[in-house]
Amino acid sequence: MRCIGLRGGWAALFILAACDGGTELPPARVEAPAPPSVDDTPSSQQEPPPVVSPPLPAARCMPRPAEPAPLFTNERGQPRSWVPVGPALDANPERNTPQSRLGLAVEPTGAPVVSWGEYNGAVWGYFFRRAEGNAWSQAAASVFPLPAATFSMPTRPAFTVDSQGRPVMVLSEATGLYTGTIRVRRWDGQSWEILGLGLQAAHNRLTRVTSAALAFNCSGEPVVAWGESGPGEPSVGIHVSQWNGTSWQRMGERLGAYPDGVLGDGSNADRPSLAVDSRGFPIVAWDESAMREFIDRVHVRQWDGGQWLPVGGGVASEDLPSKGNSYLPSLVLDGADVPYLTWTQWDSRGEGAQVVNQVRRFSGDQWAGSLAPGPRSEPVLAALGSRVFVLFAREEQLEVHTWDGQAWRPVGGRLQALPGATKLGEWALAVDPRGLPVVAWIEYTRNPIPSGSGGGGDEGETQVHVWRFQ
Repeated sequence: MRCIGLRGGWAALFILAACDGGTELPPARVEAPAPPSVDDTPSSQQEPPPVVSPPLPAARCMPRPAEPAPLFTNERGQPRSWVPVGPALDANPERNTPQSRLGLAVEPTGAPVVSWGEYNGAVWGYFFRRAEGNAWSQAAASVFPLPAATFSMPTRPAFTVDSQGRPVMVLSEATGLYTGTIRVRRWDGQSWEILGLGLQAAHNRLTRVTSAALAFNCSGEPVVAWGESGPGEPSVGIHVSQWNGTSWQRMGERLGAYPDGVLGDGSNADRPSLAVDSRGFPIVAWDESAMREFIDRVHVRQWDGGQWLPVGGGVASEDLPSKGNSYLPSLVLDGADVPYLTWTQWDSRGEGAQVVNQVRRFSGDQWAGSLAPGPRSEPVLAALGSRVFVLFAREEQLEVHTWDGQAWRPVGGRLQALPGATKLGEWALAVDPRGLPVVAWIEYTRNPIPSGSGGGGDEGETQVHVWRFQ
């Protein structure tokens, strides 16, 4: 199994339907969940406390990917290139409908599946399309979690497909002006099944949740990481739960570099990125800022079956020359379970500030740089077996590079769908079963926000584009 990368979130491509057994570990220490917060919701409406997960098996339970296809030439020896997967996508026939909240996955058959959100001034909805040759079909029914006028715009969901090709979406849903819960939906071919109750560690309607990440365990069931701040908690922490087929199981304690805040100031842990290794052990990266320090850093923890352990000291961006914010981490594992990590770095040195990033590979007991810092915007990673790819934007065009064991090599040319000067919205990266990259992005001409809606720009066309390297 390997995983696909999403800016703000990613998930696994292949999962074994059941673990292949192996030697069992002795019982490991498992933290008991904290008691639920006091709530004035009637007891019949309160969610039960979470079940704590037992230790996961240590034997390898993920299938090894097949030998990949040649990357730079096809089976006939001809050079590969980037080609569109069908026409550009939009759900609303009206021009100038803003699109965002992009997601991308690849089915086990190799068919790309894309999801995105559109807002038409009255309703915010999510739409899903599957590639069938050079055309698109509806992969699942549209999701309209809330009227646009209710509360606030939803955060970007985590989206992928499971080993059976079923779309799975993790979405934060508002329960109040600043509060919410995490819902996991899985398409069963006819409708969206909601897996269990909303994910909340505090089990309180006054809880605030942030973005989420999605992967799969050895049984092919979802594993979710999300940010949460319950009533009375001084900081936002990261929580991880896995679905056991009937209910959600907590995996260890709340994660945070500053669990009690800094001198009572609190902290914010957000934007988790999640992977699961070949033994079924999750590894999670997130960015976190302590209020008094006013700086974001990237932290990484690995589950060992009973507790979360720091990876490489736990702070992956501490030794950079720039002491600016580090945020939006993207984490994947290669076929040997070696972690690769990238993030966006704000470099405020010198006269002009700029956004840079690099890619790091965990080697031995530390994070080693494999791609030197450069002016690249919001990178994401994807991997299948020994192949690791990074996607980033530079000068309003997208680039894909791959790691050859010694250096990062460009994969094809830069990506731009529309002629002339255009702007990029969001982007996402996946790898198909042959080990070839697939990219989705939102691109628009001029400003996609009408001047009458407060955006102050000219009307322009905005669409979702999906291209693959073949």
